[in-house]
Order: sequence, then structure tokens, then C-alpha cells
Amino acid sequence: MPVTEDDDEIYPENASRGPIAWLKENLNFYRIHLLFFTFVPLIFALIFWGSSNKKTDPISFIDSLFIVVSSITVTGLATIDLSPLTTWQQVILFMLMIMGHP
Repeated sequence: MPVTEDDDEIYPENASRGPIAWLKENLNFYRIHLLFFTFVPLIFALIFWGSSNKKTDPISFIDSLFIVVSSITVTGLATIDLSPLTTWQQVILFMLMIMGHP
């Protein structure tokens, strides 16, 4: 199948100007925010979940994900009691509130 100019828009490796030019053309404000609010909570939920004290106060990953997304969107919802969180976990939530607030 021959490569056409339309394939440059779909497949960045086929772009004649290179992948950096393709990114500059196709990454806009909406897509950057969508990527940010998708991947940052996933990464921080793993960090938050890994930071929990597994013996005294274990936190499930789904609870960690919910709390992190709630924190980055500044909604304030919580599925667990936040008082037994470690200081590091509270710092994570505070950083997320600052990152998610405009």
C-alpha cells in the first residue's frame, strides 16, 4: 500500500518533517490537559498507594486512585478516613491540589 500525504497526519513516523513537527502541529491545549489529567493521577495514585502503611492502615489502589483524582480536581471527596495518612501522603495530596487548581 503506497504512503500518501494523508498518512502523515495519522502516522507520525511517516511524517516528512519529523515527529517533533508533528507534535507541535497536533498537540493543542485540550489534548495536553487531557493527557495531564489522565496520566498524572495514575502516577501519583501508585506513589500514594505505595506510601501507605500496609500493616496498620492499608489503602486499596482504587481508594488511592479516587482520593488522588478527587485531590487534583479539588472536589474534596474521600472514601477513607484521612487522619491516619502519613505526612508524605498528605504532602502528595497538597501538591496535587496545587497542580490541579487553575
